Amino acid sequence: MKTLSDTDFLPWNGPIGGLKLDEGELLVATARHANLARLAPELLSADELNRGRQFHVAADRDRFFAAHALKRRLLGALLSVPLARLSFEQREAGKPQLMGSGLHFNISHSGDWVALAVSATAPVGIDVEQGDTTPPEELLSAVLHLHDQFTPGPISPTERLYTAWTLKEAVSKGLGIGLALPFVQLRLEPTAPARYRCRYGSELWHAGHRRLEDGAHLAFACRSPWEKIRLLRVGSAD
Repeated sequence: MKTLSDTDFLPWNGPIGGLKLDEGELLVATARHANLARLAPELLSADELNRGRQFHVAADRDRFFAAHALKRRLLGALLSVPLARLSFEQREAGKPQLMGSGLHFNISHSGDWVALAVSATAPVGIDVEQGDTTPPEELLSAVLHLHDQFTPGPISPTERLYTAWTLKEAVSKGLGIGLALPFVQLRLEPTAPARYRCRYGSELWHAGHRRLEDGAHLAFACRSPWEKIRLLRVGSAD
């Protein structure tokens, strides 16, 4: 089981200078939503604020605000442009796209966490799941491919489910399909500890899995294999 022990810390409430993304590099950033939600409204567009206010549960609203604030903060830093100049549109499949830039990105939020994946090379997807409940056994048959393999192994049924779920949802979000894609159609093949190939028809995606310090599951996927990965933890420097 790999954790994010090799993660760099990036202060939210200070200048972000020199942040760049090399060709072939995958950037994965995580943050606790409570650290960002109170600062988020000043960074978001009117449309993002309106969408977030449609959530009736405060925690859901805070996760939405924090995830989109993380998206704007880091994409703005990578492009060295004011956040207000960032403009997004929905593709046909509903996946958001940054206009006027070749950067690919995806966001996720669950439980205490928000997450962002960015690549300058190819489409990406990301999923984070708190994973603090035991799922029903019948869910395994709806998620696992007959020939899914995991490393390191063996792992418990609950670990296997959350590992497979996050990896496959990251791939399906990268494809722009999301939960509309039956996960049993995706096959996981380990290539290294906590790193996988995932096949969907003729397409081959590359994915990785990590555990956050409270046990939450994090997975990220890219259409092209990354040459290096940069892991960031974003939070308050106070």
